Order: sequence, then C-alpha cells, then structure tokens
Amino acid sequence: MRIKYPRICHFSFSPGLQNDDRKLSSDDIFEGKEVVVTEKLDGECLSENTLIDTDKGKISIRDICKDISNYQVISFNQSN
Repeated sequence: MRIKYPRICHFSFSPGLQNDDRKLSSDDIFEGKEVVVTEKLDGECLSENTLIDTDKGKISIRDICKDISNYQVISFNQSN
C-alpha cells in the first residue's frame, strides 16, 4: 500500500506562499515551546532509513546511495 505524504502547513509569513498552500491560522500553539525550523526543499524529503522497492527487494535510501549502480529502483508515475 502506498500513502501520499500529508501536506504541511505554512506560517502566514512563509516566503513563496501560494494560494493553494495550506497555512496555519495562528502560531499560538508554539508559544513558550522550543521550535526547530527547517527549510523544506522542492519535493518530498525522506529519511535515510526509508525503504525503497528495488530489483533486490526493499533497501534503505542510505544503502542505495552507498552503491547506486548495484540497484535498480522500481518506481511508478503518481500522475497516471
């Protein structure tokens, strides 16, 4: 089963905010808490432990990156 990564809410002051972006109605939930802010790069960001379907079974991104020529990633087009 494949599950699409959920949409992430933006702050109202986020740079590049688009009309179709989901944004927080208030940032009050962060008041008094330690907050770590990261920049989301274009596309989905995955952990190095994420398992990817390959011709040799499910392999972590970390292991694929160690020797990319050793694996054929099995993929599909979500827009079709």
